[in-house]
Amino acid sequence: VMTTSDITRDDMFTHGGSALSFVHGINPEFGQAGNSFYNTKARMRWGLTTPARDGTVWTTNLQGNLNPGETYYNRKYLVSGSLDDAESIAREFVSETLENVYSTDELSAEFGEGDLIQLHFYDDVFGATIGHESCWKDAINVITLCSGSTIPEEGSKPLYYITCNGHSYVGDDAYNFIPDTGDKLKPHICANEDISVRPIFKLLGYFDAANCAGLSGKTYVDDFCSTTMSPTQSPHMPSPTPSFVASDVPSDVPSNTPSFVVSDVPSDV
Repeated sequence: VMTTSDITRDDMFTHGGSALSFVHGINPEFGQAGNSFYNTKARMRWGLTTPARDGTVWTTNLQGNLNPGETYYNRKYLVSGSLDDAESIAREFVSETLENVYSTDELSAEFGEGDLIQLHFYDDVFGATIGHESCWKDAINVITLCSGSTIPEEGSKPLYYITCNGHSYVGDDAYNFIPDTGDKLKPHICANEDISVRPIFKLLGYFDAANCAGLSGKTYVDDFCSTTMSPTQSPHMPSPTPSFVASDVPSDVPSNTPSFVVSDVPSDV
C-alpha cells in the first residue's frame, strides 16, 4: 500500500493515478456588449484554507452588480478521470463555461418558461404540486391558495419555508430569524438560540408573497398531497365476476310459488 506522502508526481503517472479537475473558464463575457453588470473580471480562487476552516477552495466570484429580480448564472465543470488525460479533457470544456446575469424576461427567453407550482393547505398543514396536478388530503379536496413558478417571473420573489428549532416562517424574507448583529446580516444563525442551532431553508418557488400570506403559521409537509381521490372522483367499477358461487345441489325446501305459469290448454303429450 502506498500512501499519498509516498507518491511522487512520476509515480502517479506510472501507476495510473486519478485526478479531479475544476474548469472555471476564462470569462470571455467580460467586456462583451450588454454585460454592463461587471465592475472587473470575475475572480478565480483555489487552494487550501486555514486549519480552522478545513476546506479546499474552488470558486469564482462575480465582480459586479446583481440587482433585485435578476438571476446570476454560472456554468462550470468538474472532470474526473485519469491523471494522464485530465488536462486534455478539461481543456475541451473551457469553451462550454458561461457566466451571465439575466433579467426575468431574459431568463425565460434563454431557458424557457418555468413549471407551475401550486400551494395547497388543509387545517394547519400545507404542501405543493408541480404542474396542474390535483391535491387531495385523506380524500378531502384541499384549498389551493396561491400559484407560482419554478423560475423567477416579473413581479415574483423567492418564497421560503424556514424553520428554526421548532419555529417556522413562510415568506420572502430570508432574514426573518436573524439575530440583531448590527449592520451584518447573518441568515445562517437563529435569533435567541444556541449558536449550534441552524435554520433550515426550503425554497418553495417564485411567488407573489402577498397571495400566499394565508400560509403563515402552517407547517409544510413534503408528501402533503396524496393520490387518494374523493369518492365522487373514483367510483367503484362493477365486478367482472358474480359475487356468489352457485350451489352444487338444490335446496331441500321447495319454493313458495311455482317456477312457471300454468298453460291455458293441456299439452298434447
